[in-house]
Amino acid sequence: MGEADSENFDRWVERTFGDEIDKTLLTRVAGVTFDNEDGSSRQTLIQQCRKYQRLNLVAEPKNKYDHAAVRVETKTGKCLGYVPRNFNLPFGPDRWLAVVRDVHLAERGKSASLVICILRKVAGATSE
Repeated sequence: MGEADSENFDRWVERTFGDEIDKTLLTRVAGVTFDNEDGSSRQTLIQQCRKYQRLNLVAEPKNKYDHAAVRVETKTGKCLGYVPRNFNLPFGPDRWLAVVRDVHLAERGKSASLVICILRKVAGATSE
């Protein structure tokens, strides 16, 4: 991820969301090597993701490992993994958007990984 690439992404965020966003955070999605309960492979799903693709953030208060868990999923509801546990999203995930920042494809001995940009909507903003 080069400096020019980062600047292009930042400009895209500005053009797309304007002043509806007041904070951006970058993180890798956690739990990407596990399969979903329906048997779908998160690794396969991640390799189908594309830069700038919008994703859903879904609170999972009944998660048996972490009651504050926030699931990262495709617009069709397929789980890609989770926002890292130490990544506290104040005000709940309904105030946040997620966009694919980078997809790192699986290579020999390395799993696919996903970097997302989490964007906090200004209070009252309606971006979808």
